[in-house]
Amino acid sequence: MPVSRIASLLAGVVLVLVGAPVRAAAQAADSTPPPLKGSLDLGLVAASGNTDLTTFSLGEKLEYAKGKWTVIQGAKMVYGQTNGVESANEYAAYVRPDYQLSARWKGYVLGSWDRNTFIGISQRFQEGVGLSFEAVKGPKHSLALDGGFSFFQQDYTSGLSSSFPTARGQVDYKYSFTPKAYIQNIFVYLPNLEDGADYRINNELALVAPIAGRLALKASYLLQYQNAPQPGFGTTDNLYTTGLQVTF
Repeated sequence: MPVSRIASLLAGVVLVLVGAPVRAAAQAADSTPPPLKGSLDLGLVAASGNTDLTTFSLGEKLEYAKGKWTVIQGAKMVYGQTNGVESANEYAAYVRPDYQLSARWKGYVLGSWDRNTFIGISQRFQEGVGLSFEAVKGPKHSLALDGGFSFFQQDYTSGLSSSFPTARGQVDYKYSFTPKAYIQNIFVYLPNLEDGADYRINNELALVAPIAGRLALKASYLLQYQNAPQPGFGTTDNLYTTGLQVTF
């Protein structure tokens, strides 16, 4: 075999051996999830309870993960008018930093603000702290149990205000049909520690099914229950939402 051909073969082998780790590193880098991800929701809402209407909703969620820290931020808006008169006025925003304490345990801090004039809340603030336990963490099923305490400050549309501590319990279950198609239920229980008759329950069931690329169809049902509402308001509100979700 000519020397020049042997040299060419050796050079090719060297290039393959040198290039393989580079390609592997590039593939590994591509497979590393980005630290920031998020979603935008646009939906059609049918509400019943303290207000009955059909209108649009807008929501967003951001999640940033680095090391043992994960910070989640979200916001939503439901606003509508009927015959030129305001019939829905609900806004909410929250931020929640989580710190990974062990394989299954996390500590969290929670801050939130919301406004819903049609249940008598002009504005409400929450500051909370607690622990989260990942009871199930698999490719299909996930179950997280939260327990903690919160402190609320509420301003009512009547002009009155109040502040009080609550316990906070949350059950978050998710079943993934595929990485992008899933059903999720989040149950939150907030009992007032100063008044046993005053407690709130929120339960949201959501189904997400991908359509194409980053676009998905999302349908959800939200139950909001307050056992001791303000005078003149009902205990239960239901929101049915169907719309589109864009992830990034």
